[in-house]
Amino acid sequence: MWDERFSYFLKKSDLPPKKGDVEEINRNAAHEARLGISKNALIDEVIECRLVLERKLQEVPSAIWEEKIQMGNTWITLCEYIKGMVEHDNHHKQQIEKFLLNKGIEMYKQEV
Repeated sequence: MWDERFSYFLKKSDLPPKKGDVEEINRNAAHEARLGISKNALIDEVIECRLVLERKLQEVPSAIWEEKIQMGNTWITLCEYIKGMVEHDNHHKQQIEKFLLNKGIEMYKQEV
């Protein structure tokens, strides 16, 4: 994620188009997940990647956060891009919660 997306904001260069379509990316990710990594190991890996990303983002100079670069036909800031990532994560979180609820499992709601 850092090399393929965030580094372009630091270089102030246009984001290249995403590789492949979303469904293909999801199919590949699901296939890789079934090849032997446990659910807990996969969750741990995602958490570790997010922690590394968080540390790197803390080092980004403040001026970069509102600098616009081109992504396709639109101009976007790093702040806007991350907001979109959070919305995307929330979409998947809701999908997981709905799936679990359909199985009779209610998620523990944690106050922040």
